[in-house]
Amino acid sequence: MNLDPICRLPQTSTCPRWTASSVATPALAALALAAITLIGGCSRAAVPPAVESATEAASPAASDTAPSTARTYPVRARLVRLNTRARPPQVDIDHESIPDLVGPSGEIEGMHSMVMPFPVAETDDLHGLAEGDLIEVDLTVDWEADSPAVITAIRPLPPTTELDLD
Repeated sequence: MNLDPICRLPQTSTCPRWTASSVATPALAALALAAITLIGGCSRAAVPPAVESATEAASPAASDTAPSTARTYPVRARLVRLNTRARPPQVDIDHESIPDLVGPSGEIEGMHSMVMPFPVAETDDLHGLAEGDLIEVDLTVDWEADSPAVITAIRPLPPTTELDLD
């Protein structure tokens, strides 16, 4: 039995070849999706200046598939404890306040300076660190994730850096 090369049905069957309506339907759907996306972007509320310092954590590839609620905050801190045996590895840091932290409600709640434990996404960032080191971390917060707050990068600060830990 010979199969039609386009629809892969036996040539004795009626083959639904490309017609104007079969091409127009996907094109109209794509056009409607583009219009909805543009309209949705126009109604976006203004972002308060304090939130603009937090960057969206989604990579360009991830943003093509689904919007992310993750935000990344640069935070200066002192390394209190390093636990490389934990899975994922964990650090306890005495960090400065994060005034523009967006809470689970979507509102700016902020966070006071305090000592807190955080999981670390990249173990390579831990090499060469010691307790007492002054560091700047990228704290990625996604209230919908299994681990809502994760350190995604760690950079050493000069030893003369003064932190505001009050």
